[in-house]
Parts: sequence; structure tokens; C-alpha cells
Amino acid sequence: MLVYTDLCVGCPCCSVACKQENDLPVGVNWLQVKEVGPFEVGDALRVEYRLARCVHCGNPPCISACSSDAITKRADGIVIIDQEKCIGCRKCIEACPFNAPQYDPRTKTVNMCNLCYPRLERGLPTSCELSCPARVIYVGETNEITSKIQQRRMERQIFKAM
Repeated sequence: MLVYTDLCVGCPCCSVACKQENDLPVGVNWLQVKEVGPFEVGDALRVEYRLARCVHCGNPPCISACSSDAITKRADGIVIIDQEKCIGCRKCIEACPFNAPQYDPRTKTVNMCNLCYPRLERGLPTSCELSCPARVIYVGETNEITSKIQQRRMERQIFKAM
């Protein structure tokens, strides 16, 4: 997943779509839009937005912290938590530098962004990618994402020239 943060408008559409897709209760957020700034750029102030979420690390610290072996990394790089194995100890939450795992008080287990892998396996976009009105969330293979970003930058240059 890549987020073209230069064009993110800070709306919560992706966060709301994630909550709806995964039936998350109030207080549990697998994806959060965070405001960064304001900071000075030349003579102007600028605010940017970042998405706080699981980044599906190359070597996820949550996996080694999990005492019940509930967290695994799939061959495609997606990190998932097996809800049948999770005992809700929250050690993964402490280990994650991104605060991605979230404790669900309803199930008394921990879960986090699974990159909508059930949707991806059916050839559908992730719920956050689909819901983004600014079209700044990209999920897929690196070459595919790079191509989409380059196309988006070209569109932006054409728009600026008008």
C-alpha cells in the first residue's frame, strides 16, 4: 500500500470505510488520518495528512511478540492475526512501533489491518482505496503502484498548466 500524501485532503472516508468493512466498534481504528503541521513552506503555512495503519513490515515485531503464535505473514507480505489463536494479551500492541494492532473489547482479542485480503483475493480494491475521494491510496504490486503514481503526477502537471 502506498498513500500519495501530497494530495490527501484529510477527510476520514478511508477510516470510515475500514470500520464498516471490518465491523469495528467505536474506539477501534485500524486506519486513522493524522494531521501533521502546520509548518512553514516559504511564506505560507502547510498541513499534511498521514495514514496511521499497519504497514505490513518486512520483519514484523508483532510476530515475535505474540505469545500464542496468532500472527503470521503471508507469502504476499500481508500480516494477519488468527482470531482463533489470539488470547488478547496485547503484547503485539506494545511491540508495534506504529500502534497498528488494536484491542477489541467485544471479542477480547487483538486485530489490525489485513489489507482487505478477502477483497483482494476476489479481485476487488481495498475498502480504503475504493472510498478515497482524492484517489491517493494505492494497493498492489510495486510496479503497478509506481505506474499509477506517475500517471497521477502527469495529470497533476496538466491540471497546473491549465
